[in-house]
Amino acid sequence: MNQQANKKILELGGNGVTLKDKPPVETNSPDNFYWVLQASEVGFSIALPIVAGAFLGLWLDKKIGTQPIMTLIGIMLGVLLSAAKLMGLVREFSKKR
Repeated sequence: MNQQANKKILELGGNGVTLKDKPPVETNSPDNFYWVLQASEVGFSIALPIVAGAFLGLWLDKKIGTQPIMTLIGIMLGVLLSAAKLMGLVREFSKKR
């Protein structure tokens, strides 16, 4: 038996409060797929610049000989880029909703 069919919602209107059947939620709608893709983009937008900055910093440290300095600078730049990208995604999400 479908559990969604038994659920009711209260609706406020000009005639008072009415009890209606809750419409079924579409789980395979394109809108749900869009939000799953956006959630994965958030994860990559945070992790990728930080990891790339760390590896670039390590490579520069080996070339130049400044042991932890370039790695720390690369990580900091990665964090800043991640924060900027995250702010842009939040703005985009708030426009879509």
